[in-house]
Amino acid sequence: MALYGNYRLVDEFGRRLRDTALLGGVSLLDGRPIWNADNFAELDRCYCQQPDDSADTFDTKLRRQLAGASPDAVQLFAELYAVHFAALGNVTSSKKLVMMDILLDIAESPIQLLESTKPTYEGAAFLREVFTHGGVLNGGPGYNISRWRQMQHLVYLGRAWCALPDGEKRRILADPEGLADSLHGLVPDDVREPQIEKVLLYLLAPDFYVPICSSRHLAKILSAFPDKVPPGLEGSSPQRQASAIRDALRRERGEEWDFYDDREEWDASTAKAEPPSPRTPAQAVDAPEDAPGGALPEFTAQDASNLLVPEEWLGRVRGLLQRRRQVVFQGPPGTGKTYLARKIAARLAGTSKRVRLVQFHPAYTYEDFFEGFRPTPEGRLELRPGPLRLLAEEAEEQPELNFFLVIDEINRGNLAKIFGELYFLLEYRSEGVQLMYSQQRFTLPENLFIIATMNSADRSIALVDAAMRRRFAFLDLDPGCEPTAGLLGRYCRRAGVGGQLDALWRELNRRVRERNPESQVGPSYLMSEELTASGQLDMALLAEIWETEVLPQLRESFYGDEEWVDRELSLAALTTGWATPEGAN
Repeated sequence: MALYGNYRLVDEFGRRLRDTALLGGVSLLDGRPIWNADNFAELDRCYCQQPDDSADTFDTKLRRQLAGASPDAVQLFAELYAVHFAALGNVTSSKKLVMMDILLDIAESPIQLLESTKPTYEGAAFLREVFTHGGVLNGGPGYNISRWRQMQHLVYLGRAWCALPDGEKRRILADPEGLADSLHGLVPDDVREPQIEKVLLYLLAPDFYVPICSSRHLAKILSAFPDKVPPGLEGSSPQRQASAIRDALRRERGEEWDFYDDREEWDASTAKAEPPSPRTPAQAVDAPEDAPGGALPEFTAQDASNLLVPEEWLGRVRGLLQRRRQVVFQGPPGTGKTYLARKIAARLAGTSKRVRLVQFHPAYTYEDFFEGFRPTPEGRLELRPGPLRLLAEEAEEQPELNFFLVIDEINRGNLAKIFGELYFLLEYRSEGVQLMYSQQRFTLPENLFIIATMNSADRSIALVDAAMRRRFAFLDLDPGCEPTAGLLGRYCRRAGVGGQLDALWRELNRRVRERNPESQVGPSYLMSEELTASGQLDMALLAEIWETEVLPQLRESFYGDEEWVDRELSLAALTTGWATPEGAN
């Protein structure tokens, strides 16, 4: 259960962070001098400079990364982790305490926050109390998926902070107006994590900054209460303006009004269906949703040349994505569906870092795709977000950017089972649904686009239900029409191997079409740099590709008629008259 409103204890934690750790340099847990340059430098070496990209859990990776670190450095990391956790109200106290104890165990510390029988220190007892009573803000899944970057941000900030003279430290902390710029300047832009920066601003100056780390939430709040921003603050940061809005609402209502306990007043996706109560202004409940995410960029002639497809076709893909938000590339094997989906997504997102790929299969479920309970190493069940929820949270946090989910082999999964109630959001993105497990309200951001691929040759799985047909735009990648029809020819011209390879592929598909048009073979089997190296066609490699890749696919497609395949579609049958083929060696 989410717990907000723990301002007294969280604010006291922020005071201790400021006075005890940042100014005093001593531990928040046991008072030892561990907040120093040497320990931060050690964390930089073993954590920041040794990223772990494996699929293991965060705590498993930490055990590897911190294995060679000194106990003091690991305890410092644990206390930075406490900074990450302290203000969160949507993470259970047991989760916070367990994660802290894992790190303290790595540090070989006598302190264990969950076990009251362990030696108790005042600082440790206080932190246990902070965690037990909840937090003051909602980080959402996006806060969790950026945990690695948040900790990296805190380590970089700590190193830079320790290098400052004591007088400069005190000046920065005594100037809440300039605190944001000061903290921002201590962390490189490529490392900076905006969410943890907002949390720090609140912890260090709670009277000046509101406890909200979501840029999207701040934008909604400013839109819902524009008349509550006092004169003189119009040019201030959204976090500063929202703090003034909260103070104004509390003064007007004479109560501890809170942004997350009273979220339905500014977030339309959580608004209740009943008429607003006297303490809920109608204009706040009826506030419009945020504008859609940024428009997709135009493709260029260079993009078309790089992908070997017509520029007009790319423009059509962009137009469908802009209008429908989700498309399916369907076609037989070898037509470049997945390749084009990933390349197009990366181009329209601006970077492959904002593109996620998942592959559907018969065992794939809603719990894998969106969220579900999973066992932890400690034997408990934990609600974990899947790739769609994580990407949606990232998109919400950065509404000015575009994000793409690429679903490979979408028709291999049980779509009704995988999407569940999310089917509705594919068509009605501005409306929220109540999630099956977390029971939260969820909307699909307008700046999240989906490109799926579907193998049209496998008829056992190719049929999809009408609900999906209605929610996706379908584009054919058929060997008989563009962009696929001319793909191999354009590739051969660029490789300088003449036109016989393209002619071979076209003759193959001509013969295949006479028996079954859906069994045609895509050109990507023959688009190999090794095959066309140095501007010459390697006939030995072509024969190998034909025997090990092309013919097995055709024998599968024409099951029961393999004799015809071997007689009519063999390389020898198709290359009669190729005594000295153009561009061959």
